[in-house]
Amino acid sequence: MTGKPAHPDRAKVERLLALLADEATGALSREERAELDTLLADGLNDEQGRVIGEDDMHRVAGELIAAGVEREQMPAHVRSAILARAARERGSGSASGAASGTSSTTPPRSARDWGGWVAAAAAVLIAALGWLRTPPAPPSPTPEQLATVLEGDSETVRIPWTSPGDPAGAGASGEVLWNNRLQRGFMRITGLAKNDRKVEQYQIWIIDSGRSEPQPVDGGVFDFEPGAGGTAVIPIRAAIAVRTPAAFAVTVEKPGGVVVSKQERVPLLAQIKG
Repeated sequence: MTGKPAHPDRAKVERLLALLADEATGALSREERAELDTLLADGLNDEQGRVIGEDDMHRVAGELIAAGVEREQMPAHVRSAILARAARERGSGSASGAASGTSSTTPPRSARDWGGWVAAAAAVLIAALGWLRTPPAPPSPTPEQLATVLEGDSETVRIPWTSPGDPAGAGASGEVLWNNRLQRGFMRITGLAKNDRKVEQYQIWIIDSGRSEPQPVDGGVFDFEPGAGGTAVIPIRAAIAVRTPAAFAVTVEKPGGVVVSKQERVPLLAQIKG
């Protein structure tokens, strides 16, 4: 059975880590400085072919060094992988470390003592880079925050609800606000019949005249839970990009919604007038 091929830049990664570690601890000679500058100028690619920049390499080296002092800076899975590989690579060195009172899983803090630790760290460099280079996802805006943003945008359209005749929408009112440039929108609904989520849920659909497919775009499943004044503010989350919205329809579906609606019950409809 053929194992996973080694990363083509593995040797360069190991050497870079060693040089960056020496640089971080002030132990870099003039010749090593020139070698480091050359390696950084050549650049690296990760397993997805993305360029690993100089800043990324410095950050990874710093985090790997800091892992021996402040381990909580790294996610547990990255830290565990590094320490496990380090323990295997260091082999007999672990025993001598234990005899002298040094933990067998604590990476040496002197750059000149890295040895197998550098090779172990290099083996998980790509995983560490993936962690460092992925910024945390920003929190989703609340419906009220989304409403404020969309209402202040000149490209946002407002479409009032009408009731096609389903009892759940009798006496309901409100509007849809949609911004096609931002691909974001929300609904204001008042007077819709409250649903039992164990029995049925509402689902919003976007009729897109710019698509060749006949089925409307799913905009999300929701329960009608009115707030102050009896009005609910509900975001629309289009499953795919909307090209030319022509109308918005609320249907009554089974709990969890459906992929394709039969549109047997349509309590609310908002049509964009061309």
